[in-house]
Order: sequence, then structure tokens, then C-alpha cells
Amino acid sequence: MGVCCVVYAVSDQNLDAILADPPLVWRVVEPDDDSSYLEALEAAARPSFMHRLLGRRAAPVEPKSLPLDGPQRRFVDLDKSWDGLNRVLTTLVPSAPAFFDAPTCPGGIEVGYGPAMYQRSDVVSALATAWAGLSQADLRQALATTDFSGAYLESVWKQRDGEALAYLSENFAGLQAFLALAQTHRLGTLIQMT
Repeated sequence: MGVCCVVYAVSDQNLDAILADPPLVWRVVEPDDDSSYLEALEAAARPSFMHRLLGRRAAPVEPKSLPLDGPQRRFVDLDKSWDGLNRVLTTLVPSAPAFFDAPTCPGGIEVGYGPAMYQRSDVVSALATAWAGLSQADLRQALATTDFSGAYLESVWKQRDGEALAYLSENFAGLQAFLALAQTHRLGTLIQMT
């Protein structure tokens, strides 16, 4: 058990739809199961306690879909490496946008450990460019010098050994490839902590 991070490719148009209609976030993080989406949709339509006392009934709910085609069906699972990656990448490219300190989707819909976060396509493109040239040697150097105080899995990162480097390298390679794909297709991301 622990806090894992999954990042989904999403168009800016679909992000706009989610920001306007927060239950739609479930269409991205659970595309094959309508139950969480329908529950969130019904909860959003439910009148307040006072309105129910006054006889107001819930408004009928109409499920919507999101056009998640092609590369928007892609995701990368960063497992528990996310905070180690965040610290190392911030050390290596401090001028890059903060990927894991992203804006939170509105509506208070928890999709794991809190609401989903998102990054628009322009930020994703900037990150893909900033991190494109980083190598395993760069990660090794940053692993040796980065301050991991208070980081998630702090004890793993502070060992600064081959296992920690392999874990970072594997997940960073996946993130790099994912961001390059998102950049090519002008996509943003939806970030879920599970």
C-alpha cells in the first residue's frame, strides 16, 4: 500500500469540460466503470437538506461522455516514485514548471487521495522540452545531491543506491515518453493519486 501516481493524457477541451462539470473526472480515471461517475452526478444534483425539507426534489441527471480517442486513452503509472521524481527533476531543471504541484480539479471529488490535479497542454509541452535531454547520468547526479527531507519514501531516496536510481530511471523514462506523446498531440494531463 502507499500513495501511487497515475497520469492520463487529456485534451484541453476535455479538461475544460471537467472543470465545468466536475463529475466528468470519473470518465477519465475510470473509463470502463460508470458507477462512480453516476454516483458523483447524482450527488451533485441532490438538493441541500433545507431544500429537501421544503419539498424540492433532485433534478434529473443526464450522463455525459467525453471523447477520449486515440492518445487520450494513454496513461503512465509512476507508482510511488512521484515525489522522488519531483525532487530530482526540480534539482535538475529548477526553471521548469512544477508538474506535481498542479492545480486541483474543482468540485471536491476525491478520486483516490484527494481530487485529481491537471496540467494544460502548454505546461506539458514546456515540461517535455525541459526534461527531454535528461539522462540516467543526470538522474544519478541529482540523486546524490538532492535534499529528500520530508519526501514521500524519504528512506528509499536517502539510500542513494542502485535500487533507488533504477526505480527513478524506470519511472522517469516512462514519464518522458508519455510527455513526449502528449506534446506531439497537444494534450494536457490529469493526475490521480491513488
